[in-house]
Amino acid sequence: GQDVSTFQVTQGGADLADLWEEFEQFMQRSSKDGVVFGTVVLQVGKGSGEGRFVMAEVLRHRYAPLLLEQPSKPRVVLYQTWSTPWPQPSEADELDASLQEYHSVLLSAGIKEVVLAKAGHAFLHVKLSDSVHVYPALWKDDMGHGSALA
Repeated sequence: GQDVSTFQVTQGGADLADLWEEFEQFMQRSSKDGVVFGTVVLQVGKGSGEGRFVMAEVLRHRYAPLLLEQPSKPRVVLYQTWSTPWPQPSEADELDASLQEYHSVLLSAGIKEVVLAKAGHAFLHVKLSDSVHVYPALWKDDMGHGSALA
C-alpha cells in the first residue's frame, strides 16, 4: 500500500489571499522535509466583484508559481463552498462563473490538472429539492457554515 498524509493551512474566516504567506512557508518547510504532494486542495468561495478579481490574481501570481515549483506537480482541487444560507436566484450562475475563471487561471498559469469540487452546487440542489426540512437544518449551528448534517 501507499502512505497517505494530509496537512492543512487554515484560519477561520480567511481566504487564499490571507493564507498565502503561511501556505508558502508550509510548502517550503515540506519541501525541505521531502514531503511530496499528489494533490493540493484550495478552497474558494463564490467570488464576486473585486473579491473575484483578487482571488484570480492570487491564484495566478502566488499559488500557481509555488505549485509549479513542486517536483511532483500536484493536481489541484478547487473546492468551492456555499456562500450563504439565503442564496440569490443567480447563485448557481455566479458559482459557475467564478469557478470556471479560477480553473482557467490555473490552467493558463501551467497547472496541468485542475479538478472542480462544486460543494456550493450540492447545497443549492438540496435547497431546490427540500427547502422546508433538510436545507434549514444544514445551517442550524451558526448560520454561516453547513452543520454536521452536511
